[in-house]
Amino acid sequence: DIRPAATMIVCQLNKPEMKIEIEVTALKRTA
Repeated sequence: DIRPAATMIVCQLNKPEMKIEIEVTALKRTA
């Protein structure tokens, strides 16, 4: 199964600038 965490890592490797956006989205979900 593909987990969101794995997708995050791939996105970070491909587009470092996307990392902040993804992290903010993750923080908003847990908030």
